[in-house]
Formats: sequence, C-alpha cells, structure tokens
Amino acid sequence: RVDLSDDEHCSKYAVLHLKRGILSTVCSLYNPLGFAAPVTLAARSLIQDLWKAKVNWDEPLDDHFLGRWRS
Repeated sequence: RVDLSDDEHCSKYAVLHLKRGILSTVCSLYNPLGFAAPVTLAARSLIQDLWKAKVNWDEPLDDHFLGRWRS
C-alpha cells in the first residue's frame, strides 16, 4: 500500500501509476465528437481489467498493467 500522505509518493507521477490516477486521467478526457475513441477505448478496457483483477485504489500496479497503460 502506498502512503499518499508522504511527500515522496505524493507526486503526480506516483499517483498516475495507481488505479486512482488512471481513472482520473481517463475521466478527464473530453471527447464530444468521438475523435479520440480509439485511445479512450483502450484506456477504458484497462480500467475494466483493473476492476476484474480487484486491484485496490492505492495499490501499485503490476508490470502487466503498467505496460498497457504506457502503450
């Protein structure tokens, strides 16, 4: 479990590698015309797989999920 109150782990980089950060990033995309659908679809699929794997909100992601997020 990552302690988000610690200054070292409170950086935006550290939060982006948590389920919480990925969900926040994907939900912040505004795409009313659907031009970014290929990108958002892959990200939403990743979020769905994180829920299926029962990853906790503040649990660091496995390399498998991080690789998918970075690609």
